[in-house]
Amino acid sequence: VYANPITMFFMGYTFQELQSIDFLDLVHPDDRPAIIQRYSNRMTGKDLPNRLVCRVIRKNGGIYWVESRTVIIEWEGKSATLSVLSNITDRVEADEKRAYEQAIDGMLVGVSQRINRGGELDEIIGDLLAHSGETLKVSRAYLMELNEDREKVQNIHEWCAEGVVPYHKKTEGQSIEELPHLKDVLDNRKTLIIEDNEDTSKLSGDERRISIDSKMSALILVPLILDDIAYGFIAYEVIGGKRVWNMMEQIAVRSISNNITRLMERRRAKKYLTESKDFLEAIILTMSDGLSIVNNRGEYQYINPAMTRITGYTLEEVVGEHPENPHPYWPNDQEEYLIQMFLRTMEGNLDSFEAICLRKDAKRFPVLVSPWWIYDDEGNPKTYCAIVRDITEIKRAEEALRASEKKFRTIFESSRDGIY
Repeated sequence: VYANPITMFFMGYTFQELQSIDFLDLVHPDDRPAIIQRYSNRMTGKDLPNRLVCRVIRKNGGIYWVESRTVIIEWEGKSATLSVLSNITDRVEADEKRAYEQAIDGMLVGVSQRINRGGELDEIIGDLLAHSGETLKVSRAYLMELNEDREKVQNIHEWCAEGVVPYHKKTEGQSIEELPHLKDVLDNRKTLIIEDNEDTSKLSGDERRISIDSKMSALILVPLILDDIAYGFIAYEVIGGKRVWNMMEQIAVRSISNNITRLMERRRAKKYLTESKDFLEAIILTMSDGLSIVNNRGEYQYINPAMTRITGYTLEEVVGEHPENPHPYWPNDQEEYLIQMFLRTMEGNLDSFEAICLRKDAKRFPVLVSPWWIYDDEGNPKTYCAIVRDITEIKRAEEALRASEKKFRTIFESSRDGIY
């Protein structure tokens, strides 16, 4: 029944237009149920706060936040409400921006914590995409890697908001040559930003088809860089409508990319360590010389198959908390000598030395022992290792050579002819 000039200016309607419009039509649809309930409660005399925050729709379609302070009055003999509206759009948007920025900060902390917590790689990536996708309020978040030749897309992880159909798994195995725009972005390690359908119209071929089929209207894509080469990318896309990616969002996505790269570096290091371990294990298992490993208390921790072949003793017979004989293949008469050699190595002398070994069948044979120590982080001897080589054949050859030399020396010295 009344509106002052500033109300008409703010809403964009004349007073006559306002008189013909239902008040609820001026309220944002999402806020109408609360307004109806509040009006009903007030008109029935319930005591309510006189302050209400809601959104209103201007004549030009603009949406503004307002604060309404309402009291019950009497107007021409009837109960009515008197409302004072204040435009608080700037304040609400500032509060929302602050809350959103805090949510992004919290999300980035959570990403780092999730990576540090460890677990299966696929599970970690899935958690990161879900957490970041929800925080950034996008329709899809996905990560794709390139194969070793960087020719095809593989190992796709995809998260979708509620009600959004997954799409990008369909592009598994797609040739990167068929995606020239993406290839250029990855080759030059650039960030790809698409903010509306006008930007997507610049795409062509398979890239255009993918954007249409996935219903993507906005996108931010950041390469994953390892050793200065893009091995994949992480992307966030929006379905329907324009999305302006602000600087904080761009920095956040790059930070997530860096965290995922750190995760991939761990995976590569783990793979390298596994391969190195397998390689070293293969060497140890197939080497012709024996290998024995003893802790600093003199207890055997390991012997390789060659050591078993040389001595006849199995791993189970020499390793354990209380083996029947802690040093079964060293003769008793060698004990003092071996202790001297052991102490010598602790002093830093790692020269090889000869010793006598005792087979399980009680046969003695000569060996060449090449020792070394493994030290702990503080530089203290931790593990004693030794390569043990059976030199029986070498000794026999040396003995045969000495016998041959003696034989020929006797012949030469007893000869009646001059020999020189």
